[in-house]
Amino acid sequence: MAELSSFQKISPPNSDIYILGDSRCLFAISPNEIELKTDKKVFNLCVQHQAYTPEFFKQISNLPKSTLIITLTPLSLYSGHHFGLENLKKRSFEDLLSLFFSKINFKNWSKTLTNKQLFEKGWIGGVKTANTNPMNPVNEYEHAFKNSVPIEHSIIMAEFKRIQENGHQIIFIQMPSSKNLQAVEGPHLEHVKELNKNLKAQGYKFISLDKVKEGLEYFDGDHLDRMQAKKLSKFLGAQIKKELSK
Repeated sequence: MAELSSFQKISPPNSDIYILGDSRCLFAISPNEIELKTDKKVFNLCVQHQAYTPEFFKQISNLPKSTLIITLTPLSLYSGHHFGLENLKKRSFEDLLSLFFSKINFKNWSKTLTNKQLFEKGWIGGVKTANTNPMNPVNEYEHAFKNSVPIEHSIIMAEFKRIQENGHQIIFIQMPSSKNLQAVEGPHLEHVKELNKNLKAQGYKFISLDKVKEGLEYFDGDHLDRMQAKKLSKFLGAQIKKELSK
């Protein structure tokens, strides 16, 4: 799927809260739902195949002082598979080309690009209902892990410390995954758990999604559809409000 929201992410608007991560949170986190709970301006800056590499941290260094919601997945902590924020200009052009060669006809083209429900505030929005495009992403993930290497925790920790010292508030979230991906992600979860432990030891805030993750449906085996995303985002918005009020 072409990430049409990349048009917006080359120069994201000033916001109080930015959501950062890979495609799992690109689909799962609705800025509108969080705004309703927090009364803050929110932008979803998640990008397909994003990893927390040095290049990523350079790209977000110019964001205004804000709250950064950092979403963690096992693959986001591996380098080699990604083409995240640093390649957005190239990718946005490729997305535009893909529209011309896709099944989207010219009559619906403008509507597709400007559909606020789908692409507003960086959120790709997913599809309307679950299981409309079933697939098994296990092979894709196995290939990505095979061709990637873990990013050293010391590098990630140093970058987050620098960001915090520059005036940003950081809140971490570990994103849930579908059952069919848990097997392929399992061997790499220790890398995430160790980072989480180190971050918590340094006093960073975490929000748990355990109460809402059960029963979530993934329309393609990896991503939430629009209604499932709203369910998760309402819960997340309430938790962010609690953290910001502390």
